[in-house]
Amino acid sequence: MDARYTHVILDLDGTVYDSNTLNMSALSEVLRDDFNLHVTTEALLPFCGVSTAVTFEKLGIDPGLQEKIRKAWYKRIAVKLKGDLRKFDGMISVLSNLKKSGIKLGIVTSREHAAVEYLGNNGDPFPQELREFFEVFVCVDDVKHGKPAPDMIERCLYLMHADAKTALYIGDTAQDLECAQAAGVDFALAMWGYCGCEHLNPQWFLTTPYEILNAVFSKQNEQEQWLRWAREIQAIGQIGLAYTKNIFDEERFVRLREIACEMVALKTEVSKERVREAFALDKGYACPKVDTRAAVFNAAGEILMVKEKMSGLWNVPGGWCDEGESAVSNVLKELREEACMNAAPVKLVAVLDRNRHNTPRFPFGVVKIFIECRVLSQNFSPTDETSEYRYFSREALPLQELRLDTNTKEQLDLCFEAHQHTIWQTVIE
Repeated sequence: MDARYTHVILDLDGTVYDSNTLNMSALSEVLRDDFNLHVTTEALLPFCGVSTAVTFEKLGIDPGLQEKIRKAWYKRIAVKLKGDLRKFDGMISVLSNLKKSGIKLGIVTSREHAAVEYLGNNGDPFPQELREFFEVFVCVDDVKHGKPAPDMIERCLYLMHADAKTALYIGDTAQDLECAQAAGVDFALAMWGYCGCEHLNPQWFLTTPYEILNAVFSKQNEQEQWLRWAREIQAIGQIGLAYTKNIFDEERFVRLREIACEMVALKTEVSKERVREAFALDKGYACPKVDTRAAVFNAAGEILMVKEKMSGLWNVPGGWCDEGESAVSNVLKELREEACMNAAPVKLVAVLDRNRHNTPRFPFGVVKIFIECRVLSQNFSPTDETSEYRYFSREALPLQELRLDTNTKEQLDLCFEAHQHTIWQTVIE
């Protein structure tokens, strides 16, 4: 399966495990109760992801007390922790999906081996429950310098035989970002664990673990820059035509659109006539189009797909959002037209940038909206657009007959994940 990144490295605490606040509140209590040092949990959160030695140094703690504080800290975490550390929702499913897709996974963590004595698996730099997914684990004890130095990522890349250019590091702190930048790898900020207040500039902002899949499998196009230029030129021409009252300016704006059309046709496999037709659909101010898709499941948890007469390929019901329709009314209309089904909306699964994921790329922007719906009634017969419908399990998706310009395996995986979770946080790009 094509992927932008072939190797993914994750931080542990605050990225895989929801442990940052617990860890720092335990340290705050130990410093206050046992050593009469008053540092709030909020003041300690910026040290998430930093080694214990660096944290103590920055706090100005007497070197003679550091080992006592470290042991007391681990013991306090054990007291505060009820059962196992909580993994962020969806994380295990995402890791499983990445591994099945052939993505190599590694962990870098500021945990120390000494924590295992007090916390068992909850303090293990190489947690037993994660070993089936990850090939390499690197902890702060394995390198000379911890974060934000690049040592841990560089060692992980070496052990994985990975190229920094095809690796993505996912973390939840400013130190993680600095570490990634120093190692020369792209960085994705795990917003679900980020406790900072400073503005960071990563390659990716991820609001839920499921968005890891979007980042990893987003389409990378070496000609993205010229396509952005062509789209910008087209937009300038389109907007100009919408507002100009000068006949000479109108001619210039028409020519700008023509130049953009020629650029796209020259650099893609799409004919000039089809590009011109696509551009001609846009009138007035240049805005992205909206494509709505319905995710309908049966009692067995299988997803509804329809087979198109024209292409002979399968996709979930949907299409362009028509004038006067909302996202919900349009997706319900598409279900009636393509699957002869009456349905009701259940939840918003995802709002995605089509050109990041679907091929071929369009010369204009498209927002894809996936909405889970439940069946009210159905009496299917072949339509002008579709010849049949069928429900597919996740393991039996018709991948060789999938219409990739409307739905990818990763997009369908998101729909399955949303269906399996009663509480779902919409994936938004």
